[in-house]
Amino acid sequence: MHHFCRSRRSPVRYACPRLALAGIVLGLAAGTWLRAAGPAEAGAGWQSLFDGKTLTGWKETDFAGHGEVTIEDGQLILHMGATLTGVNWTNATPTDNYEVALDAKKLDGSDFLCGLTFPVRDSFCTFIVGGWGGGVVGFSSLDGMDASENETTKYMNFDTGRWYHLRVRVRPERLQAWVDGQMVADVVTRGRRISLRYGEIELSKPFGLATYQTTAAMRNLQLRTLPSEKVKTVAFIAGAKSHGPGEHEYEKGLRLLERCLETAANVTGIQARLYTNGWPADPRALEDADTIVLYCDGADRNEQADPLLHDKRVAILERLMRRGVGLVALHYALIVPRDKLGAQFLDWLGGYFEYTAGASPEHWFSKYQIRDYSLRPAAPGHPVLRGIHPFQLHEEFYYHLRFRENDPRWTPILTFGTEPKDPTAVVAWAVERADGGRGFGYSGGHFLVNLEKESVRRLLLNAILWTAKADVPMDGVRSSLADAEAAPAQ
Repeated sequence: MHHFCRSRRSPVRYACPRLALAGIVLGLAAGTWLRAAGPAEAGAGWQSLFDGKTLTGWKETDFAGHGEVTIEDGQLILHMGATLTGVNWTNATPTDNYEVALDAKKLDGSDFLCGLTFPVRDSFCTFIVGGWGGGVVGFSSLDGMDASENETTKYMNFDTGRWYHLRVRVRPERLQAWVDGQMVADVVTRGRRISLRYGEIELSKPFGLATYQTTAAMRNLQLRTLPSEKVKTVAFIAGAKSHGPGEHEYEKGLRLLERCLETAANVTGIQARLYTNGWPADPRALEDADTIVLYCDGADRNEQADPLLHDKRVAILERLMRRGVGLVALHYALIVPRDKLGAQFLDWLGGYFEYTAGASPEHWFSKYQIRDYSLRPAAPGHPVLRGIHPFQLHEEFYYHLRFRENDPRWTPILTFGTEPKDPTAVVAWAVERADGGRGFGYSGGHFLVNLEKESVRRLLLNAILWTAKADVPMDGVRSSLADAEAAPAQ
């Protein structure tokens, strides 16, 4: 659902009554809201807010001591004033589920080259680019803290005379911003107070552009509405207990991950379900899953112990994988018979523990060992590794696993080796399947206590989001054991 607000033409006071979507569609048809998209943003739905010739749809903001507003060479120029110079959009503007994009260039001055004020449901926020002396980027304000002092604060260098492409996304419970395609702010707004910084920036409501003691050019001002986000469903499948206390704690481990995901400070739009005893009792339970997390016994000694090898469950998974459902497999769940699940795991996950290549563990293709490991990211740019740095872990890792060979869709994620792409030392990996689905394997998970380590939780939670095709926060999932333990049982 989209909500919209409309500005009155008074230079000081504004109101935002909610309008019916049908009225906005009529406005679009009449050409009073948006025009054809410019070249800045590719993709469907982008519409232009500025024709490059006139201020149609805009008016100058009545800031005290403001500079001149001109149009030159298809660009909107906000000239340096005593403090703020700006313009306001005078037509309807959505208040959630939308994106704004523009190019901005500093021509002169030493403070922000763009202050984009925009609606956030029943409040307003400003995306500051180059503030506080020219280098601060962030949202103003969150819980009363402006862009120079909250968690979105970033410091960047903005060269005079260079164009920068800016984009802001507004969701009901999330704000995100990019500069030149790089995400610079990502904040969950659930339970937060969103407001404007005290002062004349209030005059930019509900939607406006401003500079501060700076002359800047703007072009390619665009906006598009977004469909409401589909809630992603994660199906956790825990096997029956088969080891001693603290080891292979399938249900306890997945319940902790479930609650961490649901209480994470920077995650929205996720619902999780936990199924025990190796498989859901209701055969329809997985039909709406976006990703499935398997943490259960494997089949190295007794194929009957592997819950996947019962009741045509492999066929069910095959059908779900063809639909593009994600799959995560942890620790013992990676041990499957080569002739019954090996090919499928190579396809769905990109790898598995192969035990059928030898008569005993000493002769198996894959290996395992309990010891202290020094782990490091193998592909730092991958979304699963956001917020992950080298760390130490006492764990039983499986290694020398059977992986896809020479497949560019397979990516090593975590390794204890010196060479990132050495497959014999890879203990976590990701794959993008031909069917559009995503898979992730992690060969650790022997000890429950390791989930108390933030790096381990973050890695697994990032992977779950990624395989569900949900946004992975730019700094990784922030989870709290205290919040997870306090969460009510589902």
